[in-house]
Amino acid sequence: MDIQIPQIIFQTINFSVVVGALTYLLYKPVGKMLESRSKRIEESQQAATEIQAQEIIAKAHLSAKKEAEGELATLMKKAEKQVEKLKADWQVERKKQETELRKSFTESVILVTEKIIGKLDAKTKTKIANQDIEALLK
Repeated sequence: MDIQIPQIIFQTINFSVVVGALTYLLYKPVGKMLESRSKRIEESQQAATEIQAQEIIAKAHLSAKKEAEGELATLMKKAEKQVEKLKADWQVERKKQETELRKSFTESVILVTEKIIGKLDAKTKTKIANQDIEALLK
């Protein structure tokens, strides 16, 4: 078996083209999508917080006239719990989306890797994909 320099150069160029295409077609658009989704969620969260704060203030004024100041404290605690719940829900959704995107990206990397390197067992595929993802995320 001879080492064929043109074949190695061709494979290197081919791999670079595939990596570049995946970065341009998958990684950057997915990153932009996640960033825009994160901004929308944050804006929605702020709007919900503002609306809740306005409702709580209105209720607090009415109850302050009718009841003691203790009612205001109770309403503020409810608002904080709702905001915390919204934040927790947002975190869960974000983790879920991140997991789905990692899985999709892992599958894409495995397919490209198989075409470049050849057939691999599942354990090796997953290890290579996870290393590539961690490297890209850094």
